Amino acid sequence: MKLSQFTVVADVCDGYLLFNTLNSGLIHLKKEEYKKLTEFMDYGENDSPKCKNAIISQLYEMNFVVDSKRDEFKEVVDKYWAFRDSKDYIKVVIAPTTKCNFACKYCFEKGNYQSDMNVEIARKIASNLKHNLLQ
Repeated sequence: MKLSQFTVVADVCDGYLLFNTLNSGLIHLKKEEYKKLTEFMDYGENDSPKCKNAIISQLYEMNFVVDSKRDEFKEVVDKYWAFRDSKDYIKVVIAPTTKCNFACKYCFEKGNYQSDMNVEIARKIASNLKHNLLQ
């Protein structure tokens, strides 16, 4: 058992605040509860008691603590690519202007024609997006 790599622990005056950055889970533990959690995680994987404590069980269920062998990073990457490769994924980049005022010395756009998108084109893009997203 280990603390999830996505769990952030903050020491607050009356205990500890745990926030899971992956699922936005938030929980407040009293100092005694946090001590039990750290003692539990200090056991080896083989000789630790199986989530007999209600707090540990809840933290496990909410993914604040996870199995030691769990590869959370791989899970996130796999979920990302599964979504990216699905028909539900759509990426839209709209450039309403090609005018840039940064004037970077290395910019490849230097000297190119700069313009703004006209209202007619913006309406066509909005209409096309609306049509395609509602299908």
